Amino acid sequence: MYLVLGKALDVKNVLMKFVEDCKAALDERKVCGAFLTDLSKAFDCLPYRLLISKLKAYGMNKELCRLIVSYLLLIVSYFSDLRQ
Repeated sequence: MYLVLGKALDVKNVLMKFVEDCKAALDERKVCGAFLTDLSKAFDCLPYRLLISKLKAYGMNKELCRLIVSYLLLIVSYFSDLRQ
């Protein structure tokens, strides 16, 4: 299983390794497949206020909620930079 969240170069290296692994599997008459998805827009529609209020309702403390908001803002910024 390959999970990628990083720089474009990292994605390229992971895809190259995946292709090599698939070729080797096919040479051995094994099955090879992939499920690829682009999550770059997934965080654009996430209502942060709703998420944070639900986390607080489940008992999560304010500091952890702030950390999650910070992380989500970082992810949005990261993907915004990739699109430019």
